[in-house]
Amino acid sequence: MPLHETLPQARAFFRVPNARRGVAYAAGVEARREQGTVSVMSVVPPEGLGLRYDPGTQCLEGVPQQAGEYAIPVHWRDEAGHTFINDLMLIVNADPRDLWKNIDPDPGSPYFKPNEDKRCLEASGRRLAAASKRGRSHAHIGSFRDDDFYIAHDAATGWSVLLVADGAGSAPSSRRGAELAAQQAGCHLSGALASKEGAALRQLAEACAADATTGARPLKDALYQLFAQAAWSAVHHIEDEAAGQGAQVRDYATTLLCAVHCNTPQGVFVASFWLGDGAICAYGPQGQAQLLGRPDSGEFAGQTLFLDRAILSEANALRERIEFRHCPDLTALMLMTDGISDPHFETDRALTDASNWQRLWSELTPCFASADPAQALLDWMDFFTPGHHDDRTLALWW
Repeated sequence: MPLHETLPQARAFFRVPNARRGVAYAAGVEARREQGTVSVMSVVPPEGLGLRYDPGTQCLEGVPQQAGEYAIPVHWRDEAGHTFINDLMLIVNADPRDLWKNIDPDPGSPYFKPNEDKRCLEASGRRLAAASKRGRSHAHIGSFRDDDFYIAHDAATGWSVLLVADGAGSAPSSRRGAELAAQQAGCHLSGALASKEGAALRQLAEACAADATTGARPLKDALYQLFAQAAWSAVHHIEDEAAGQGAQVRDYATTLLCAVHCNTPQGVFVASFWLGDGAICAYGPQGQAQLLGRPDSGEFAGQTLFLDRAILSEANALRERIEFRHCPDLTALMLMTDGISDPHFETDRALTDASNWQRLWSELTPCFASADPAQALLDWMDFFTPGHHDDRTLALWW
């Protein structure tokens, strides 16, 4: 008869903290019994779990490979030298990422959109890239990516255009609204900047850089015309789409963030139009950062303003959404939807802290060394931040 059956009173209890799948684990084995001492001889985790027992440190350590509950045999000895075997229970919790489903949307649904998109362009010695990925919250229920983007560069004029749009999650056709807003406003800006309007705007930008006292007002007026017409172009196309489908315009609700820039003798001229949440930043050397506008945050989390006729009809309010900068030394221009800005900045106030932008830039920098920076950005967008699982879109020039 085995020894541990002849001495049933000799029972020990063992305890270790819970582990998490895929996360390094090291924990001492806590042992106790009602009377007498316990000397642990060995702990035998199941093969393939990814854990081992180190007798020197008396720790169970490794990286658990599978979630579940495990009864792990512990071989131990009492003060008289008798040996016994009792189990300890180890709970390995699932990685939170494992709990998210990844369901593709119905390909027969209206306004089908792929789960991710990317683009990269050469831009007069620099580069433009954009990437957009469906968020986990959308993938979990099989819904579409609502974000969209537009980037373009005209080598003849030197103007670059970047836009990001975030369709409202509560609007059934917002993915199409974001697509229309980004593409139509982007095409308008590209066309205008490739024409005499772009040449005139460059002259105004250079004049303002030379003398802001006399040059700021005509420059702001020209930018108002440029961005207002682009935004109206987007609204008209959204209205036409809604009318053609017998739907409400609000079914296509979307934000819209735009930026244009070109090189001038004084450095880089950047102008922006910002409607909704997300962020636009002119990022300079040594972590300098200038926020080009402010997010439209609602009274409650997740609320913001969306592109529509009413917003654009307020001329003064529209002008306030337009900003410009002359940057003698610009490292990058970044536009992002709130799927990226929220987990990295958390609050509107944090957006104004240059150190936060420096941390983000440090995360992004390895992507630029890739042969395919846009794909590297998509891969980077898989980062996991609890509570932040929205679509993620980033457009940048560097």
